[in-house]
Amino acid sequence: MNICILNSSDGRYGGFSAMIRLQDTLRDHGHDVVMLVGRKQSDIESVIEGGKFRYLLNKLYLYSARFLRKYTQKHYHNEYYFENSFGDFYSAEMLLSKLPFKPDFFVAGWIDGFITPRVLHDLNKSSGAAIIWYLLDMAPFTGGCHFSWGCRNYTTECGNCPAIASSKKRDISNRRMESKAVFLENTDLIVVPATEWLFRQASESSVFKNKEIVKILLSVNEEIFYPKPMIEARKILSLSHETKVIFIGATSLESERKGASYLFDALSSLREEIISSGEKVMILTAGGGDEKKIRAKIPSVYEHTHLGYLDDDTSLALAYQVANFFVCPSIEDSGPMMINESIMCGTPVVSFDLGVALDLVFSGKTGYRAKLKSVPDLANGIRSILSLTEAEELKMASNCRQLGLRLSSRNAQLNSFNALFLDQ
Repeated sequence: MNICILNSSDGRYGGFSAMIRLQDTLRDHGHDVVMLVGRKQSDIESVIEGGKFRYLLNKLYLYSARFLRKYTQKHYHNEYYFENSFGDFYSAEMLLSKLPFKPDFFVAGWIDGFITPRVLHDLNKSSGAAIIWYLLDMAPFTGGCHFSWGCRNYTTECGNCPAIASSKKRDISNRRMESKAVFLENTDLIVVPATEWLFRQASESSVFKNKEIVKILLSVNEEIFYPKPMIEARKILSLSHETKVIFIGATSLESERKGASYLFDALSSLREEIISSGEKVMILTAGGGDEKKIRAKIPSVYEHTHLGYLDDDTSLALAYQVANFFVCPSIEDSGPMMINESIMCGTPVVSFDLGVALDLVFSGKTGYRAKLKSVPDLANGIRSILSLTEAEELKMASNCRQLGLRLSSRNAQLNSFNALFLDQ
């Protein structure tokens, strides 16, 4: 198959890296694949830049709109990641002219600031190639929000948007939803959410109500993310084998939606139990944020090591491999992919009941899934994994690896996409 992946960028983080992994998987198994991006950041030969000037022009438009909204609307909530830009800075004809082949399919990933639903429609009609939209967050089926924070206006027509403090039905979110509906209704489109959480949301959305929806989890390279013997792994980071290690990480640990405050409160509530047990417990952190500020929020009963921002998969895999378990306290998230990675490494996960945790985290089997935003239940999860015997830890690690291989391996993703291609 000739496949063109559409992505705003080819950066090695977040949703961008997920699509790079998909490209590698499809290419390694015989498909002809190129990635068309608004901004090229890598030296990958198969990545084609759509046009840097147009991309920068669109970004300028976007950031100008965000700036004005942020400083003119008192209750603007940046954690929604509201996308203001909806201008068409690219045409289907221009983008198709850059491709080395006639595509059989387009696979759209994170395309905000690059390609609009109008252009997706035009690409489909001009080329005859179906569009597969791989959902990485909520943006494809809302009026602009990447995360809705409980707002369910996307199930109707948006409007009265809390992200932009709007009390008007006919606001920018409503107009964008109306535009999406017009173009996507007449587009040969298959919707592919990457988690059960997104599948449920997309199924309820007004934009995708008449579209085929097929869930395919994001893949993790099982040859990089694998269960390394803990003693061997900890020698690399000079960590004691006698210490219990709890790993937490995010692109930004200071982001509200990543829920670090819930974790710190849960750790505080376990303070006396940790003291009375006499057990050494280390909090291993990775990601953006001020190390001193992070350290100040962790109760002194816990040791702490900060690895900084890990920008390569091998270093990230090592962080899971040295840990007894990974805690994901996100309170508003469509993933995160770190759960997929941890499970593939055989490292149990304690998380709240959202995102990809619905697919991969099962209490007593692969970790513990706590009630959303419940600090006591998150503490229960941490306590339950800390109290496992060595035999129980090994069994849970095996469960994690087996589930990861079955649902989130490269072959699992490849087989699901191949089935999708053949069905069309």
